[in-house]
Amino acid sequence: GVDDVDDNCPNNANPGQEDTDNDGDGNACDGDADGDGVADGADNCPLDANTDQADLDNDDEGDVCDDDDDGDTVPDATDNCPRRQNTNQANNDGDGLGDVCD
Repeated sequence: GVDDVDDNCPNNANPGQEDTDNDGDGNACDGDADGDGVADGADNCPLDANTDQADLDNDDEGDVCDDDDDGDTVPDATDNCPRRQNTNQANNDGDGLGDVCD
């Protein structure tokens, strides 16, 4: 649905014209969509730049795109110790920091 002259990926269907790394090549034909130097097939976060490929909980999802870095089933946004497992979220002194990080 996009004329070739305006298409950022004329040989691959790419109706949304997504180009995460803004390099002019659409994600559908860009071998490194996030531009972090790691090919999409080997990248554990293909749409978020993460050259170090850090994966704290070894779930094959890089920390920059993983909403639970430590794998304790508590999302990082609400985890009182997001880099160390603490499913029970114990915080005996009430300072907002989980006991396992305190």
